Amino acid sequence: MADTREVPFYDRDGEHWITLAMEVDDEGRPPEMVEIAGPEGTKRGMQCQYQREHRPDDEHEWVYVEISRTWRGEPVPGSEEALRRLLASSEWRG
Repeated sequence: MADTREVPFYDRDGEHWITLAMEVDDEGRPPEMVEIAGPEGTKRGMQCQYQREHRPDDEHEWVYVEISRTWRGEPVPGSEEALRRLLASSEWRG
């Protein structure tokens, strides 16, 4: 059985999101990249990619930092993303 360590995940704003037990290699390092996706079948879902970051002076030597967030489905009308898409579409038309 592989060794595991608790590794915190941080969103793109640097806020702690969740801490998960991750398998680590022989040198105690978790995987370099991790992808987490929301449940299938929901109208609006999200898929996030995290990159491992070494923080030797922190409580947890390794953390994951969000590097990418992709939304699936259509945004909620009036949401920030819907307005951003509307603005982008009007810029595209010139």
